[in-house]
Amino acid sequence: MLLTSGVTLAEVIQLGTNEDPPYQMVTDGGLTGLVTELMTCGLDHVGAEWQMNLYPWRRLLMDLSNNELDIVFSLDDGMFGDNGFLSSVPLVLEKWFWYSQSGGQPELGDSIAVVVESNQSRWLSEQGYWNLFSVYSLEAALKSLIAGRVEYVLADAGSAKVLLNKSLVNHQLEAEFYRFSTLSAYFSPEFSSTKGDLISELDEALLDCEPVGMILDSETLGRSEALTARLSHLSAFAGEVDRLQSVDAVSENLAELDEDWKQSVDNGQQTPLMKAVLNNALSVQLKALNEKEGGLITEILLTDRFGQLVATSQLTSDYYQGDEAIVISVLEAHQPYISPLYYDRSTEQFQVQISLPRFHDNRLLGVLVFGVDVQRLFQLTD
Repeated sequence: MLLTSGVTLAEVIQLGTNEDPPYQMVTDGGLTGLVTELMTCGLDHVGAEWQMNLYPWRRLLMDLSNNELDIVFSLDDGMFGDNGFLSSVPLVLEKWFWYSQSGGQPELGDSIAVVVESNQSRWLSEQGYWNLFSVYSLEAALKSLIAGRVEYVLADAGSAKVLLNKSLVNHQLEAEFYRFSTLSAYFSPEFSSTKGDLISELDEALLDCEPVGMILDSETLGRSEALTARLSHLSAFAGEVDRLQSVDAVSENLAELDEDWKQSVDNGQQTPLMKAVLNNALSVQLKALNEKEGGLITEILLTDRFGQLVATSQLTSDYYQGDEAIVISVLEAHQPYISPLYYDRSTEQFQVQISLPRFHDNRLLGVLVFGVDVQRLFQLTD
């Protein structure tokens, strides 16, 4: 079914998707929804003409494989990637929860309602769950759970919330977090081989348009705050106070130092300043702490009270950090700061950053910044 099209240009990109509220929804005005709007935003940014086609998942995947569709969304990142299909940057960060009458998580043989050919259905089969009761919509799955025909439903919290708030499925269910899942767009083999530059431009545009789920919901914020409280109790590193107290002004050639640093990063080189920062005793301690956290912490950096980099667990893109919100907020408020959720393309992770003021004798000396892998945050604090 052809639903809508973008601006008129020479070549039409054929898009395919399926209804999946709140991401893709059919209304009187056509196809709408959070991911539909994200995709159209990205395509409009790159000046592409497009047509939207609404098909069942089986038809979508077949047409993508046969190059009859150019792009299909939104698919779990494991659905096609293992078969060599190229995917976009994540469009959605989903939080999958187990829904049940009694709470907890199922054993492999417990009965679970799944939507035919859904991301959850594929995932559960791969994990060894075999007692799966197939239905054709999440609403039907939740109704089966409420009626007692199955014991569990695995669903994205955003999609389930839409249905559970409807009077038709209004029922109090227990919910327990299971995993994060990222949904992306996938490109046909022909589109991937001939439109590489356009795909790169589209990825940048999609990030600018802001992927869905990039908010700190109450549970993610609560876990981030708990980690912030733990990290706030870290004692001063050996030599930290002396090093930070020794800085009494901004470097006169700060702009030049920062520009040299950025260019050296781009060229894959290391300046004497880089080597001095990366290899000093404080950086060695930050690297050790980073490793100790077992993947929860992705990076740690320390700045002086002017925002100049003093130590880091890994190479940063900038020397001067004082123009970043993660540092500015702490320097102005003298309070810890938790950043918005964001997607880090270099690590392919969804992260938050936690910034902490570093005091000595009630004087602010610097800022300690932690990058945090959000998925690990849930796994390690359950």
